[in-house]
Amino acid sequence: MSVFDVLKKRGFVYQSTDETEIRELLDGERATVYVGYDPTAESLHAGNLVTIMMLAHLQRAGHRPIGLVGGGTALVGDPSGRTEMRKMLTPEQIDSNLAGIRNQLAQFIEFDDSDSGALIVNNADWLTKLNYIEFLRDIGRYFAVNQMIKAKGYAERLEREQGLSFIEFNYQILQAYDYLLLHQKYGCRLQMGGADQWGNIVAGCDLVRRVAGVGAHAITVELITTSTGEKMGKTAAGALWLSPERTPVYDFYQYWRNVDDRDIGRFAKILTFIDLDEIEELGRIEGKSVDEINAAKETLAVAITTLVHGEEAAMKARDSARAMFGGGGDLSNAPTTEIGLERLAGGISVVELLVETGLLPSRKEARRKIDEKGIYLNDGIVTDARRVLTNDDFAAGHAVLRVGKKSRHRLLAV
Repeated sequence: MSVFDVLKKRGFVYQSTDETEIRELLDGERATVYVGYDPTAESLHAGNLVTIMMLAHLQRAGHRPIGLVGGGTALVGDPSGRTEMRKMLTPEQIDSNLAGIRNQLAQFIEFDDSDSGALIVNNADWLTKLNYIEFLRDIGRYFAVNQMIKAKGYAERLEREQGLSFIEFNYQILQAYDYLLLHQKYGCRLQMGGADQWGNIVAGCDLVRRVAGVGAHAITVELITTSTGEKMGKTAAGALWLSPERTPVYDFYQYWRNVDDRDIGRFAKILTFIDLDEIEELGRIEGKSVDEINAAKETLAVAITTLVHGEEAAMKARDSARAMFGGGGDLSNAPTTEIGLERLAGGISVVELLVETGLLPSRKEARRKIDEKGIYLNDGIVTDARRVLTNDDFAAGHAVLRVGKKSRHRLLAV
């Protein structure tokens, strides 16, 4: 099976340029492909996993992936999918973020000296050295303003009061130039990205064709949402980060362990290397018991967490989740807040602890959940917002605070 067909079967291909030509390119000996990542944080997030997995699939098929980190374009800011101008970062902030992203990409694709060995490049290396007049003359002449403003990202911003800054308007030209330079230096002929990047990527394809006289192609993936319509990787606390410092491994694991039943197969196709035939059975929920469905979710969570954090960390998160929800077992890796005995002596408000542990965002929300009978302490329903914890609640040496069925936190008396 062509690797392009693998990408289609797994749900990666939403938009593409000529499918026949892309298939021919990827069925050849070796193609060079790239994805760009915005270094606005020191960590990538779950949404980035989709394109990272695309690079990984292509490398496994013998192609060479390039991860482009937009250190130069981050100094400008991409208006695509934004309702307001992005906060521009300093070069020092970008350099710090680059280091973290480089390490994370290396967990998925191999950086070695083979023909398919991956590369990491920073477009600041060439964009910050451009001569403005030469760039306008040599590259800017290929872009028509009346076509650029039709791009979705630009059009939406122009309809709003805040408009579009001139510096942002340059973004499409800079990204297209990245594609041209990567083609000239590495022979790159395929760029992949999110659907919101379609206009920018196609502009790059056109620039490569007009300047270099060869076909260049694009594949974009649709924004991945859950079956309930929420953005994949979006949690109550914000983005689901790949960095364990930003999102603890247990919380990362639990996000995938608690996905909607209908999302098991779909997420397994996109975010794991599990064989498609196995995924077909994994994602089938008709006629399965609750225990069987939960086992499938556990398989999904272990597979994704292993890819991101390693097998040992994934196993610890799984065992902690089993202990937290099944009783007994090793809770050492479960999310834990230590409570000093001097605090317990006077009693600690459940409302206060719900916010302190991050289970709920505010006291108001905590009181509302208690009124709705959605808060549990050691599996007993908390019925009074004035309820406090004392030493009596720590008979086992710890207490467990729970919101609904899925969010639990261990309180450890010290």
